[in-house]
Amino acid sequence: MHSKRLREKVKQDYNDIAEEFSKTRAHDWNEFDIFLSYLTPQMRVLDLGCGNARLLNFLDGWRMDYTGFDQSEGLIHLARKKHQGQRLEIHDMAELPDLDEKWDAVFIIASFHHLPPQDQKKTLDWIRDHLEPDGVLLMTNWNLFQWRFWKAWLKNLFWPKWGFKGLEIPWNHGVKRYYYAFSPRELRGLLHAAGFEVLEEKNGRNFVTIARV
Repeated sequence: MHSKRLREKVKQDYNDIAEEFSKTRAHDWNEFDIFLSYLTPQMRVLDLGCGNARLLNFLDGWRMDYTGFDQSEGLIHLARKKHQGQRLEIHDMAELPDLDEKWDAVFIIASFHHLPPQDQKKTLDWIRDHLEPDGVLLMTNWNLFQWRFWKAWLKNLFWPKWGFKGLEIPWNHGVKRYYYAFSPRELRGLLHAAGFEVLEEKNGRNFVTIARV
């Protein structure tokens, strides 16, 4: 698997569907409520894979110092139109800049699962180095071990284009987005290897994970 080629595909896919995808990400997910007990007003927050920055709606009223990073120029453009004055930057999650700053909380909402396996720990290492000592990592990843994804698993069984656990999930207009199929155990092991302590996990339609260094 060629990491950069796959990440370029993910980027292009989201640029191609930016307008349509953004409309489907206008509301909070129920899982977000799990994060509430880990938040305090005026935290410095980094939203990795921020998309159209919908997390700002969830954080409204908390007076957070928000930063959003996403590799899709199309989604960042939409985020900037809606949330003028917010810090929203274009960055590849696997090639994040070496910044001289730290955050109290890092969110990765339904975006970490788009990373190829060889880039996953590198990104977690970067997050660890850019979290405050008492900071938290709050993430969701799609639970791909559901019957509704059986066609993607079946196709991958006979043609594992992106590796055995690298699935292509169709969008409209022929776009097939890449997802890595984490299991909770695998994700937990990856976080431990990067120096994180897992504080809480919820497994359902999405895998929700909260960790700290």
